Amino acid sequence: MANLPEELKHEIILKLARYEGYSNIARSISTEYDVAVTRFQVRSYDPTKPTFAAGDKWRAIFTRERHKYITDTSDIPISHQAYRLNLLQRMLDKAMEARNFVLACKIVEQAAKEVGGALTKDRTETLHDERVASYLSMTPEERREQVTNIFRTALNADNEKKTEH
Repeated sequence: MANLPEELKHEIILKLARYEGYSNIARSISTEYDVAVTRFQVRSYDPTKPTFAAGDKWRAIFTRERHKYITDTSDIPISHQAYRLNLLQRMLDKAMEARNFVLACKIVEQAAKEVGGALTKDRTETLHDERVASYLSMTPEERREQVTNIFRTALNADNEKKTEH
């Protein structure tokens, strides 16, 4: 196993924090820096594993980078609606050029979902059913009474059917 310079250790820690696999990291380090690194050596720099032996300095860097990677999506183009819509527009243009109208319709539907918020958790639903809206404005006691009345009505209807036969 090669004794790695600080620059390579830092690169390995950053890649591990971004959930890259051991083999991929070893391959990229070997290719980019022309240093033989095994996946087992890369694994020894992973603070989430019991074999971690790099020290607190690297653990802190890993933790900071992992947190940034998880929370900051601003530099990932596809995380922005404008980018996704531009991409869909290019795809639509090519589908129309190819006269692939089925694909074009799917792309238009996807764009409508994107703009309409159907793919986000920020989407709000409106209540059209008056019974649901009135139920939401009831107190817990009123709700229990309402449910009791519904069951009583259903049981009475069931009993009436049984006496008719």
